[in-house]
Amino acid sequence: MIVARGIVRTKPGRDTEALELIKAEAKRLLPNRTIRWYQANVGPSNTMSYEVEVESLADWEKAFAEFSSRMSPEYNKKWLEVVESEGTLEIWTLV
Repeated sequence: MIVARGIVRTKPGRDTEALELIKAEAKRLLPNRTIRWYQANVGPSNTMSYEVEVESLADWEKAFAEFSSRMSPEYNKKWLEVVESEGTLEIWTLV
């Protein structure tokens, strides 16, 4: 089992907006995936994170490619308005 964890820094005061935006787009594009969403309570402000569990690295690559290829131009434009950077992605193996 693989866990993909993304961490994104949003522009000040735009974390809730960013979270709502990406959650809606993920639900539209990946309705059968369970994604856990997080907002920071302690630590760097304007930070959000997500985790997706998948069976294999190939499964993750397929889901990521599907999300990336099907996201709307409107979503992408709005997303770039609310984030500081594209963030980081970590891939973990559950042991």
